[in-house]
Amino acid sequence: MVSTRSRRAKNPPSDVGFLFRRPDPIDRLLSATGPVRCLLAIEVLQPLASAPERIPAVWERIELPLLRDLPDCPPDAKPSLMRALEDCGAACRNRDVARRIMLLRDSLVG
Repeated sequence: MVSTRSRRAKNPPSDVGFLFRRPDPIDRLLSATGPVRCLLAIEVLQPLASAPERIPAVWERIELPLLRDLPDCPPDAKPSLMRALEDCGAACRNRDVARRIMLLRDSLVG
């Protein structure tokens, strides 16, 4: 006869997995502030350029928080952020969203 204790050890409950999942990069970006948000934006935007269908939805979530912390962006991160924004703007099929992305990129130049 097998005890329930040993059975539980071999088959842990499936709902325990949430403890070990990595946080979503977008959620991490939204919960961050200041220069960290700019650095996380690079992590979010770089792979997003290869998934143009996701750009409008993601941009709607991150645009205002990113804009709010843009003045705190570290100077050495600005070229990478500009490149990531430019790639997303070029890949985006929604003209309004692409324009807003490029407007934010242009604000980093000055």
